[in-house]
Amino acid sequence: MDQEKVMLNIENGKYYNLGNIGGAIWDEMSEAIVVEELIEKLLNKYDVQREQCENHVLSFLSHLQDENLIKVM
Repeated sequence: MDQEKVMLNIENGKYYNLGNIGGAIWDEMSEAIVVEELIEKLLNKYDVQREQCENHVLSFLSHLQDENLIKVM
């Protein structure tokens, strides 16, 4: 899928295309991670402004949480 990640929620049978950026965020979340640490890793990896990165990460995590794909503690 053009290097994009696709996820299947086995509870509801829905597929989710994470896209390139969502896939990069997902890769960084292979283990439990503090949101600020996740943002820092992405800032070091990509040429992006902090505010834009924070907004995208928080929106993405909120969507995943709404779909019960992650647990935020």
